[in-house]
Amino acid sequence: ERTYVLLLIIIVSIGHAFGRSDPKDHDDKSTTHIAFSDLDGTGPYSVYADFRILLVLVSLIGLGGFAPRFMTEQFIAAPQKSEPKTFSTMIWSVKFMHDNNGWSTFDRAATVINNTEADVISFLESDASKPFLGNNDITMWMSEKLGMYSDFGPSTASHTWGNNLMSKYKIVKAVHHLLPSPDGQVGPAIHATLNISGTMVDIVTARNGNYR
Repeated sequence: ERTYVLLLIIIVSIGHAFGRSDPKDHDDKSTTHIAFSDLDGTGPYSVYADFRILLVLVSLIGLGGFAPRFMTEQFIAAPQKSEPKTFSTMIWSVKFMHDNNGWSTFDRAATVINNTEADVISFLESDASKPFLGNNDITMWMSEKLGMYSDFGPSTASHTWGNNLMSKYKIVKAVHHLLPSPDGQVGPAIHATLNISGTMVDIVTARNGNYR
């Protein structure tokens, strides 16, 4: 369920394909191949090898862009309040972060959440990582945008509509549960322990299936 792992697999697969293939024969008139004269002018020079090197460099630079995602904690600071053991929570059925016209609402939702100044947030119907929902990781995007710790909740493969948790306080532990529902729809739930100003606080959030 990690985007950078998927991209790494794709890039390695492409690189492996290039590594197994060979340049076309310049003497074969039936093939078309781009070539330049070499530096001393004695023969053709294939750009194939240089292209492979360029591909590797571009891939490494692109993967380097994921490095900050492994160091997100330095950008997350627990809120400073006059009463440190007071915190606010919110829960929102985000409907996969799309409005009634089918447009993405990620940025607008982030603005609304910032205005609430909520410390702990849970999204219901948040699993848009499925192909028919655009392969969007709402949890990763929103937690990076808001500078919060996050837990994706039960995975995409668990046949739920999604339930996640985001917190300005460090998530010490998170346990995922699958709840039954009368019509057979699996309900996702998260039982998490947060370190709020040095006190361990349990948070439970769930989407309880089809019925209220």
